[in-house]
Amino acid sequence: MDVSESFVDSIRRHARAEGLENVVPVVNQQTSVALDTATVDLVFLCDTYHHFEYPDAMLASIREALAPGGVLAIIDDRREPDVSAPWIIEHVRADRRTVIKEVTQAGFDLIDEPLELRENFFIRFRKRHP
Repeated sequence: MDVSESFVDSIRRHARAEGLENVVPVVNQQTSVALDTATVDLVFLCDTYHHFEYPDAMLASIREALAPGGVLAIIDDRREPDVSAPWIIEHVRADRRTVIKEVTQAGFDLIDEPLELRENFFIRFRKRHP
């Protein structure tokens, strides 16, 4: 899923070319993933979280789409003064700490950080039971 129709079309073409029947490309909005309730086990965001204009609404939509015990995995740019490139500081909305705060406040529990990456962070969360 993506907000860019051209990105979604590219995913659709690649999935068809590979014969992948379980890939369902979806164009979504800035406030909703446009997925049915409790229909996915994993949402993986790579280099996209910092683009969320409405993180509260998007996280609520992701949480609703995840099945009980579902996982939200996020890889995004490290935003650290005196470490990150200036364009990262200017371009990336949320640092690692902000991401953890926003996601846990949205009803997720931090699971772990499974990999140490040089320029990014990788954090996994589990949908919290109501």
